[in-house]
This record gives sequence, structure tokens and C-alpha cells, in this order.
Amino acid sequence: MRYVYISAWLVEAGFQLAKEERAVRFQLDNQSSFTLTRDPDPLLMDIDRKTAVCNLILEACFKGARVEDLQDAIGKQIEIIRSGRKKRIGQSPVLVFEASGDVEVSIHKPLEQCNDFSITFDAYDAKKVIDSHRQSIDAFMVASILSCSDVPRFAFLDQGTYLKDESGRVVYSLTCEARGTLSFCQVITKEAIADILRSFAALRADSSLRNALRLYAQATASQQDDLRAFLFGWTALEVFIGKAYKNQKTQRGKGKEQQQPAVRWGVSLMDKFQVITEALWEPARSPNRDAHREIIESFKKVKNSREAFVHEQRLAEADLPVGATLKLLKDLLLAHAKQR
Repeated sequence: MRYVYISAWLVEAGFQLAKEERAVRFQLDNQSSFTLTRDPDPLLMDIDRKTAVCNLILEACFKGARVEDLQDAIGKQIEIIRSGRKKRIGQSPVLVFEASGDVEVSIHKPLEQCNDFSITFDAYDAKKVIDSHRQSIDAFMVASILSCSDVPRFAFLDQGTYLKDESGRVVYSLTCEARGTLSFCQVITKEAIADILRSFAALRADSSLRNALRLYAQATASQQDDLRAFLFGWTALEVFIGKAYKNQKTQRGKGKEQQQPAVRWGVSLMDKFQVITEALWEPARSPNRDAHREIIESFKKVKNSREAFVHEQRLAEADLPVGATLKLLKDLLLAHAKQR
């Protein structure tokens, strides 16, 4: 069966359509294209309808809502979707990617016929379809950046996939999936306020941490996007290690090496991490040995995951160790703050 994949981004900066043009189409090959348009609604119609159907199903499941006229209910949902999108895009153009191809489907139950479309469940792997076009999308966006005097900015709007049968009828394959994030919130006590202010004073006073702190803050603000969160977090980690290592080497160069055993100053990231964590955790003291060993192992795992993703391309975005990376940064910064 044929699939259709559609994805859309708001173009916030970089390029604009000429006044007399409503849309410009970039044909990539026989099965995929990009369209820069002022009016994305016609291109997004089928995925808007799929979203509308999903919304109605959720309302029926969790609110007990009854639908008397399906077409009317879908129409109202689509208007809500379009209205929200219109407020967000304003006068800016929208970049829409369209692709199609063949996909193996598995339909175990008869299709639910709904006027001019059908519904089934878990008929194919939509994520695999989307991932197969990732490089084309990235390549086009980078090509756009290279051709502009200013760097374009793209804000993701929506994406979706659906099927078309032999007659051209749209078939929506729905997947029931639930995700959640478990968070623990602590009450702000007087002790917590004091801890925050102590850490704040120590971190603000250290100008060498400026970039690491900014990147760490960006990482925690990007946790709904695993790739952004991990890249920001890893970069913050590298910056912190580099600065802390340089500071440690400078301090030892001021005469401290006479009171301490000689250290082999390596150039690898692992060697630098070993040096700064020995200074922060002082593993020679027996109570700190386990904590130091744990943070070394944690860093090795995060580093191996980063290499598997960047160099070997054998780690999915969903499997990136975002939590472990941010926890590692937290432990390092906390130990650093306590020493100041």
C-alpha cells in the first residue's frame, strides 16, 4: 500500500515569498517535494483530519463525549486546529514536506469506513517511515541555510502519515500510545533556599563557567526534544571539563605540585575528566572512593553513547542518555560549587 508523509515548519527568518507568489515548489525527486507557501491548510488537510479524528476518539474515551454527526464534528475540530496554527504563523511562510512510497501493511481487522476515509490500527510502522526521510529533510534545510545571506530559522509545526488504497481512498492507521514523564517536586524549605543561594553565589562568581551554565540551562529547557537536550548537555559537559581542567592545571602550576604527587596531564577528554574529578572528589579518602568510581563509570557510559550516536550512528534519538548527562553535569557543578 502507498503511504504519504507530510511535515511542516514555520519559517521564522531567512527567506520570504515574493509578493506576487502564493507558493513555490521544490521537486526533490519523483516521490518527495518541499513547498514554501502562504497557505498551508490545503497541503495539511489530510493530517489535520487525522488529528481531528484522534481528538474525537480521546474525548469519547476520557470525557464520554458523544458524536451525533461525525463529519460536522471533524469539521469543527479542523477549524480549531487551523485557527491555532494561523495565530502561530501570522504572516510568515510555511515550509511543507511531502513524500510518498510503498510500505508493507498488516491489517488484522476490517477497516472502519467513515465517509471518504477509513480507519485502522497499527497497520505499519509510521516512525520508520518518518525516519527514512530524515536525511532528505535535513539536507534541504541545510541547503536553504547555505543559499541565504541570513541564517533561516525553522519552527516545527506538525507532521503525520497516512495510507492510500488502490482506489486512492485515505486510510488512517492509528496507534494507541501513552507516554509520561515522572517528576519529583520538593518543597522549598529554608534549607533549600540557603543551598540555592550558596550555589548561585559560587557559580556566578566563576566567570569561566559562563558558557557551561548557559548550555546547561538550555539543555534543561529542551528536554521535550531529546536530541537538543543531549547535544546541549554534552557540549556543556565538554566546556566544563575543559575549563575545570585548565583551572586545575593552572593552580598546580603555582607551586601546589610540590605538595602533591605528580600527575600525568593527558590530552584526552577521559584523562581531563579523571584529573578534575580527582580534585573534586579526592578519592584517596575512603568515604569518597565509591562516589568517585560511580561518576567515572557514569561519564564512560555517556561518552560511549555519544560516540555510538555521532560516529557509529547505531543509537536512536529516543535512547540518548539525556537524564544521565544532565545528572552528571549536576553532580560536577554541585561539587565545584561546594569547593569555592
